[in-house]
Amino acid sequence: MAFLDRSGLERVAELMVAGRLDPHITATYPLARAGHALALVESRHAPGKLVTGMRL
Repeated sequence: MAFLDRSGLERVAELMVAGRLDPHITATYPLARAGHALALVESRHAPGKLVTGMRL
């Protein structure tokens, strides 16, 4: 697994803003439902990316 440093994340953001990178986000879940999101990923029934959100 590769991790991006700050410059790598900035480059990814630039590509998304430019419309050259479009991650397919299937759904967004609150952190309280992260277990459900993880179960979907593990079952391979999620056709795209699942996002968990945190509000402070």
